[in-house]
Amino acid sequence: MRSFFLQFFLSFWVITCGIFIAATLLSPQDDPGSPGEVRSALDLSADALATTSIAQYREHGCAGLAPLGKESTFADSNGNPICAPPFEKPVAELLRQTRKEGHPVSLRADGIWVQVRQVSIGNNERYYLVQRISGEHRPWWPHLPVVAIPVSLLVTFLFAYILTRPVRALRLAFRRFSAGDMDVRLDVPPSRWKDFGGADVRTLMIDFNHMADRVKELVEAQKLLIRDISHELRSPLARLQVALELAREEAPESTGLLDRVGVEADRLNALIGETLRLSLMESLRQPPSDETFALGEIFALLLPDMRFEAEARGSRVVYSSACDAVMLRGQGEMLRRALENIVRNAIRYTPAGGTVEIAATCDAHAGNPLGVSTATPIPIWIDIVIADRGPGIPEQYLSDIFRPFYRVDMAREGTTGGFGVGLAIAERAVHLHSGSIRVENRRGGGLSVIVQLPGLAPAIS
Repeated sequence: MRSFFLQFFLSFWVITCGIFIAATLLSPQDDPGSPGEVRSALDLSADALATTSIAQYREHGCAGLAPLGKESTFADSNGNPICAPPFEKPVAELLRQTRKEGHPVSLRADGIWVQVRQVSIGNNERYYLVQRISGEHRPWWPHLPVVAIPVSLLVTFLFAYILTRPVRALRLAFRRFSAGDMDVRLDVPPSRWKDFGGADVRTLMIDFNHMADRVKELVEAQKLLIRDISHELRSPLARLQVALELAREEAPESTGLLDRVGVEADRLNALIGETLRLSLMESLRQPPSDETFALGEIFALLLPDMRFEAEARGSRVVYSSACDAVMLRGQGEMLRRALENIVRNAIRYTPAGGTVEIAATCDAHAGNPLGVSTATPIPIWIDIVIADRGPGIPEQYLSDIFRPFYRVDMAREGTTGGFGVGLAIAERAVHLHSGSIRVENRRGGGLSVIVQLPGLAPAIS
């Protein structure tokens, strides 16, 4: 059982049932007797029964006692049974005890409750009434009203729900925080006794809020540091590029060396640009614009450049889609750049002669594939799979490749380029559009990047 609420509820209910059972097993088995007016009423009832039965016995003999059956038997003042076989040893002991003490004595044995009571007829005649009441032993489960179990379930459920409410709030807060919501905080009761859950849980909630504040400060400081450093690097980089152009004019014989310096300066400029773009996107909570665009429009702009880059590397890009008409909301340029980073990364690791496959599919049910007429657009999920035939990624690194500046060791061995920022930018852009992104190794080698985005299928008249 993974749910703390379920564990708490079942434990609480089992303990309650255990208390019922223990109370039943430990309760007295013998009849406690009836004090006061109740005992007096029983004495009068026994005297009336004895008076009637003895009168019938005197008139009709043993036949007069036949209606009593085996449950009630009389003994004379000496303890001898009247019209009945000799008493069993336990009953005979009860009879002697009653004759000695004068008050009723009872015994429970073998599922039968036996009581011996002294009765008086007239002024001088004394008899003893032996009554046997058959009954089974008390069961291990208590005799409860039919509503006892439903009521105990309901009460236990309510207490467990209330007591685990702070823990559930903590769990949801941790999930939101780990998903990137740095602003989530818990509403802590001002008093230790105002809410259920105990002072320990309240302290844990306070500690979570302090932790969230500190982590947010550190993350914001890191973002600010990266942004400031990137901005500060732009100025000396611009001066370096100007100096390179002047050096080319003054020393034409050093053009090859200066070109190499220029290439590295361009790479540094590209890295700074991507770093600033990532820092900007991480500070966003939603796309900066809310435009509507078709999926086909994005790939119409993206594919020509990607096919050109693939041909330059001796590979090709193949695209298939059944969702070009599906509409998306957000910022088209941001989403185009995200898909461009993913496709460019696939081209970079695809060997010469290989193929990068791009396939867009829609949810079959929500997408209304049969073309049934609808008056309004239909919500739909789009799956975009970008697959290459490169070396793939070891399974233990699949969850890390969307981290900024992270590169798998084997990717460093070649001259593939890249800064380890493109996939991080793509992931952030997809999340800003309420989508998801994941990676899988392909059978036979290669990597598949699966992007899932919400869209609207166009109305069909």
